[in-house]
Amino acid sequence: MAGPESDWQNIQAGQPDEPAHEVIGVASGIRDKALDQEPGMIVYVPLWERVPSNASIAVRIAGDPRSAAGALREAVWSLDSQLPVSEIQTMDQIQKASVAGRAFQMLVIALFAISALLLSAVGIYSVLASAVARRTGEIGIRLTLGARNFHVVSMVFAAGLRPVAIGLAVGIAGALVIGRSISSMLFAVSPYDLNTLLAVVALTLIAAVCACWVPARRALRVDPIDALRYE
Repeated sequence: MAGPESDWQNIQAGQPDEPAHEVIGVASGIRDKALDQEPGMIVYVPLWERVPSNASIAVRIAGDPRSAAGALREAVWSLDSQLPVSEIQTMDQIQKASVAGRAFQMLVIALFAISALLLSAVGIYSVLASAVARRTGEIGIRLTLGARNFHVVSMVFAAGLRPVAIGLAVGIAGALVIGRSISSMLFAVSPYDLNTLLAVVALTLIAAVCACWVPARRALRVDPIDALRYE
């Protein structure tokens, strides 16, 4: 593979009987197959030494690239009218097609996550509503003895947010543990992204607070006299 002068000055690319090529530069990794696949080993040789059967040309366009498709075809055909020009795509279209499979998988996971969030919010609301109904007598006694609305609301929120905080702690720990295993499904996104974790925590807390608010308001509307008669 390497020439006698240095391990990287000359390399053998292609057939064994081909002469060694002199290395004149090293390029960074290019994802030539798919964006979610690691770049492979590629050797660039002069075009006149190894003419490909087909080629792709990248063109930088000022403005909307879709409007320049006709001009690009005319430019190619002005050099050789027999050259076939395949479908012209923008880099955004190529990028979306490359990660279309991963994007669908992430969409399914996101739908499951949203469903889980809604179910957890409904569950918190149901549990708190039942707890407030069971503690109507206690709430009435507290209000009769002069408890402030803030104390009653704090009691309801503490009962609802305590299991949510425990669940978030366990969930974040689990996300950090399994983050490495799902990293292969992600592209240009770290499984340990701090902003993503903070967004999930904030969204879950907002859903939990909204689920706690209705039972808390119901607790404030308890009439102390009626509550003392509640069995």
